Formats: sequence, structure tokens, C-alpha cells
Amino acid sequence: MVKIQNCNIELKKGLRQRDSLSTCWFNIFLEYVMRKIKVNLRGTIFNRTCQFWLLRNDLVLLASNQAVFNKCFLDLFFYSKEIGLSDNSARTKYMINTRIKEIYQREKNFEYHGEIYES
Repeated sequence: MVKIQNCNIELKKGLRQRDSLSTCWFNIFLEYVMRKIKVNLRGTIFNRTCQFWLLRNDLVLLASNQAVFNKCFLDLFFYSKEIGLSDNSARTKYMINTRIKEIYQREKNFEYHGEIYES
């Protein structure tokens, strides 16, 4: 059951990725999740500790450090599960970009929608 502007809408079958309304529903559901997480939307890209970018049916999470990333990711995971969204763990990837000496084994290149990003 989804409530939009005091109207209850019941979803019986769920959503499929190529459904014409799936991106709209995805954005509505993620708006709910973002409000539950209480993401700071004020300021600029340079002074926020955690940011979410939504691209089609994908989400990019940027964080200022590992602890903030872990908190934001776990909050996102918890509240998404609460409304029935699930992640595709086979496609979930992360990249650490830092100036300090590497302490993690990581990917140097990251491919996203056919484009290769380098850290």
C-alpha cells in the first residue's frame, strides 16, 4: 500500500525494471527512504557528509569517510527493506578514493553504464 497525497494505492504484483512507471515509483519510494534517513539537503556538494545521486533505476552513495558511508548504507538498506525494495548484491559495487596510503584491496577502475572511471 502506497499513500500519495492522501490517496491510498495498492500494488499487487510489484515493479519490474522496464515497466513504464517503474522509475516514477522508484523515485517516490526513495523520496520516502531519504526522508526517513534524514539526509542533510542543505549546503553544497563540498560540505555535506553524505550524498545520494539517483540515476534512472540506480543510486550512487558518496560519503566523506568510511564511518559515514557505513551509517548511510545501513540506513538505506534498512529503510529500503522496510518498504519492499531490495538491492542487487551481484551488481552492488564500491570504490574508495583517498589520498592516504591504501589499506584495502580495491578496484582501480570502475565501470558504470559502459563508461570506465579511474580512481
